[in-house]
Amino acid sequence: MFSTGSITLQERNKTKSSFVSSLLFRFCISVVAILIALIVSFNTQDLLGNKYLFLLPLLYGVLFFLMPSLWNHSKGNVGMTILNLVLFMRYVVSPLFRSLSINEPNIRGKVPTDTGLNYGMFMMIAELLVVFFVVELFAEKFYREKNKTRTLFRPLNNKFILTMVLFLGISLLLIFPEVRERYNFFIVTEAIENLTLDIPLDGIILMITDLVFIIFPVIMIDFFKKKYEKIPHFKYVVFSLLSMLPVITFFKGTSRFSVVVPTIAFMVILLKLYPEYKKRLGVIIGSVLLIVFSSFSLYKQFGYTQGSDIDMSMNTNEIAYNLDAYMSGPDNMGRVIDLNNAYGSNITLETLKNDIFNNVALLSGLSDSRNTTSAWFNMFLYGNNEVTDQIVPLSGQSFLHFGSLGMPILMIITIMLMMFFDSKIKYENRIEYVYLYVYIVMYMSMAMMVSFGSIYPIFTNLFIPILVIFAMNRKLSLRKKNDRSG
Repeated sequence: MFSTGSITLQERNKTKSSFVSSLLFRFCISVVAILIALIVSFNTQDLLGNKYLFLLPLLYGVLFFLMPSLWNHSKGNVGMTILNLVLFMRYVVSPLFRSLSINEPNIRGKVPTDTGLNYGMFMMIAELLVVFFVVELFAEKFYREKNKTRTLFRPLNNKFILTMVLFLGISLLLIFPEVRERYNFFIVTEAIENLTLDIPLDGIILMITDLVFIIFPVIMIDFFKKKYEKIPHFKYVVFSLLSMLPVITFFKGTSRFSVVVPTIAFMVILLKLYPEYKKRLGVIIGSVLLIVFSSFSLYKQFGYTQGSDIDMSMNTNEIAYNLDAYMSGPDNMGRVIDLNNAYGSNITLETLKNDIFNNVALLSGLSDSRNTTSAWFNMFLYGNNEVTDQIVPLSGQSFLHFGSLGMPILMIITIMLMMFFDSKIKYENRIEYVYLYVYIVMYMSMAMMVSFGSIYPIFTNLFIPILVIFAMNRKLSLRKKNDRSG
């Protein structure tokens, strides 16, 4: 009796301590956000197009304090952690830099109208409300503790299917040199060009070659983990880390996400497999990722290649511009409103079909890339079809297709799916499935920053194909076991 009572009291004290620490943290962040809202208001009070900018950090601060689920469920959950970071950057940091450079000239593209900016900010406010309310209403359902016995590792009992796909992928890389040119080492020695592949079935070939960078580390990490379980020596942890090198050092095209997302996915796997080395693994992988990311960012941002001169000057205006572009801030949301006013009649059901199929392997031929929301957005922004480097944010696409009332649809669906997959990571003991869940969750948790074409084709181009491969691999293993027992 005494023991049970002690445990209950201990649990109560732990819950109370967790509640108090969460309350204090949320209070501090809210105070920071509200203070920034005052700074933003002071800097933009006489500017018609930015008169509502202060509402972004202000409303974030209020909601973050009053609705605790978003923060409380971030501990140990990759998706929620990233979603918290994205919200803070988009609604607090980005408006601050925007207000500090508000009188600077526009860097690139068409300047959104004052009306577009105001409505764009209201759209961002609607997004913020939707995310907080959806998480507050449904997070507990997804993230509540399940009565499951957690096992940290369930090894691959068979690798036949994985080995065959790996062999096929490597063969395709050797046969098609133009496919190899799609992958770039993080130390850039010469300018990188966007390549257009002119080979049969290019979509399926790229899908298979991409799988090489997933299957190879999965097989090697599985091998070294089994060795570690027999002889728990740190060298097997190091070997598992080295297995990640192809993932962490090679970019697809010029996309930094192509390294960041899989690296974090494999980092989560290693932290689950070797919990006793969590700090060391986190520091090592984080440091390497920072070096690799910084090296490639120097090229992306400043055009730096190995051995060339570099001018790293960047003023507040450029920081504000980049934050707005990457976080789909007021400028991009304002342009969505202006785009709807200018070309709204051209965005039809055909455009919706093109948006759905444009980036889907084997089905992209059904899409006209000149009639997508992204194509219209860049046409509006630059006045031509030659540059297509800007994306329409997810809620902007939803607004263009479904109107004001339908604007939250895609965001609600994405956040719900993100929580569903995010909650599975904690209890998953198959490393290949952990990778898939983390990968899809990372893109969905950044839904405010990316477009429909960046998120949902992942299901058809990566998630479903490799899920089928992994399932077939496991099923073949079970069938062999049953045959032996028979």
